[in-house]
Order: sequence, then structure tokens, then C-alpha cells
Amino acid sequence: MNRALFVVSTWKPCMMADMQRARQIAAHMPAHGWEVEILAPDGSFQTDFSAVQGEGIAFPDVPLHRAKPWNSALFDRIGSRNIGIRASVPVRRLGAQLCRERKYDLVYFTTTQHWLTCQGASWRRKFGTPYVADLHDPVYLEKKTYFISRHRLKERLAKHLGKTIERLALARADGIVSVSRGYIDDVARRNPSAQWLRRGTTLVEPFPADIDALATAIPRAGGEAGRKRVVYVGAGGNIMEKGWLELVACLQRCDHRSLPSIELHGTDTDWRKNKRRYLQDAAEKAGLTGVAEEHPARISYADSLSLVKGADGLLVLGVDDPNYRPSKLQTYLASGLPVLVLVHSSSRLAAELASAGPGVRVVTFDAGDAARRRNVEAVRGFLADVQGGMRWSAAERKVLGPDASAGHHARFFEQVLESLTR
Repeated sequence: MNRALFVVSTWKPCMMADMQRARQIAAHMPAHGWEVEILAPDGSFQTDFSAVQGEGIAFPDVPLHRAKPWNSALFDRIGSRNIGIRASVPVRRLGAQLCRERKYDLVYFTTTQHWLTCQGASWRRKFGTPYVADLHDPVYLEKKTYFISRHRLKERLAKHLGKTIERLALARADGIVSVSRGYIDDVARRNPSAQWLRRGTTLVEPFPADIDALATAIPRAGGEAGRKRVVYVGAGGNIMEKGWLELVACLQRCDHRSLPSIELHGTDTDWRKNKRRYLQDAAEKAGLTGVAEEHPARISYADSLSLVKGADGLLVLGVDDPNYRPSKLQTYLASGLPVLVLVHSSSRLAAELASAGPGVRVVTFDAGDAARRRNVEAVRGFLADVQGGMRWSAAERKVLGPDASAGHHARFFEQVLESLTR
């Protein structure tokens, strides 16, 4: 049986969104011919909230190697909390030791902390171990259309470093996995000599549905008695502005008497009492008072699934990026609830969701007035499904489960190994 080392940003008892793929597929890999071990910075690198995220969530029983902190006092003194930077040295050292002693067939970096992915080329050079990089989000954006931080200096620095990190972490990989074909195309255009491009070793794969965690979640009730509830969990503010404003414009053309309550959770991780509720305010300014109820404060992963289980419909907002792929989408499809997804007009996701199964509606934004009529009909259809209490089984929808995703990864890893011999 082949052996792979999965490098992630964190592991039990802490959890971050960018390690979800590893958490979901690791236990299924042996059934497809691959033993898996995990290498992660230990819990001391994480915030308290990362520990909360891991509470009540099952982690696969696989060998775990924890990288211990290095020079913590220095990073504390300069105010650096970036896990990728702080953990690079300890991960490089422990990873080198593991590659030398355990002789893995392949290393898989599945994280957005690509300072860690940069270690892959060093391990391959020293020990001959090929590596695959997982691209969840773009490392480098030539044109910035949205901001993920209010600290613009931090954003500018990240963009300045992004191209270098992309070259060191991704362009030198033996294979690339990504949630979006567009992300791969962008990296390939900037790095035309990348060996994975010459060999054709790429895999486009969304995050699988978190079926086990969804099944064990306890439904969380709320809202007005007798009123239907639509739930959204995720970022808000200017990141989701275009999609949200398009939805608001569509809701204005619907029967206001039958509108459900739209609950928006976890929209501002820096939120403090008396700060503006960005999305709720936008809806109220458009005359939709009492429709949107925004709860900006952080919410745990377990609580987010409880909200999903207690909802009548689910909302997915997309960012102003045609290549964006929401990590929660497959889990939402598996819920069987009506799902409304807002995506950029140039996104390939719109066409993909058209064949996802019943009860999945798509609204496109940034397309001008021509698309408004179609969007209004999609919203009306979604509202009718919500009011009608419609439900579907996962079998009726095109849902990617963890075992199927593990099989895709196993075959791709084998393809990467075969490409090295050609």
C-alpha cells in the first residue's frame, strides 16, 4: 500500500476551514490503497476560537505528527499571528525528519497556508519525495476586486508576497488539486514552465459534503413561530456585497407578505457590539425591514451545522470572483433543503449547478439588467420551495461524498507517481 503525508494548518482538537478536505477524506484513503499520516502545527499555534471550531466534530483516527512552536517570543514581539510563517521552520524540520525516516510515496499540502507548501520542493530535492499542492483560494490576484481584511497594509503586503509564494509553493509542485479550474489556469498562465502543466497532473475537485457531521448535528430552532427560516453562514460586508444586493433587488419584486426570515450568521469576525450590520442595513435601506436578521459574531462549525439542520432553506453568497467555489456547497446539497446560490455571472459554477438536482436555484450578479428577470424567477422558485417545505434526498442530487473524493485523490496521486517515470 502507498503512503502519503498530508500537511495541514491544524488538527484535532483545533480546526480551521482549510483542513476540512484532509479531515473528510483521510479515513477513506486506505480503502483506495493509500495509508495517510498527518503533519500539522500543534494546537498552541491556534486561536481559542480554532479550538471551539473543533468541539463536537469527529476527526479520523490516523497517525498525527505535531510540529512544536519555534521562537514564539520573537513572533509575539513583532505581533505576527500568521500560522504559515510561525510554523514554517518547525514544519520544515519535522517534515524532513519524517520524509527521511518513513519514506513516503507522496506529500499532499492541503492548506491555504502556502508558507508551509513552500517546504515541498526542499523535501523532494533531499529525499526524492514528490508533492502535490491543494489550491483552495488564489495565492496571488493580479486585480484585487475584494478585500478579506480591513487592514489594507496587510492586504498589500500579502499581494506583494503572493506571486513569490505562488512560484515557490505551486509552480514547483508535481501535481495541483484545486476547487476551481480557473485557479489552475491562472497559475499556469503565470508559470508556463511548471512541471505539472507539462505532465497534465491536475485535479479539479470541490470540498466533499461533510455527511457524517451533518447527520449528527442537532437542529437549532429560532425565529418567529410559524415563519420559514433561510440560513446563511459565512462572510459578509463588502466581500459579499454584489451578490447580496442582487438578491435584495430580486426580493423587492417578490410578494413581501410571504418572505421568510433570512438569518445571516458569522458575517463579521471582528464584530463588536453597536457596530454596523452591513447586510441587514442594505436590506432595510431597500425597504425590506424585518426580512434580514444579521448575527455578525463568530459562530462555531458545529453550531453552523445545527443551524443548517434547523433551517427551511439555505443561502450561499459568492464573492466577486468568477472562480470562487464555496467550501460548504456540497454539504448544503446533501442537506436536502432548498438551496439558493449567488455567483458571479462569469462563473462556471452556474452551469454546474444546473445539473446538481432539484431544489437548487442560481442567481448571477454583475451581469446587468438583462439577467434580472431570470434572477427574480430563480428567487421566486426558491421561496416557493421554502414555503412548501420541500425536501430531497442526497441521492436525488449530485453530491460528492468523502469516499468518492478519496477515490479521486487516490487515482490522482497514482497518476502523479506514474508521470514521474515517463
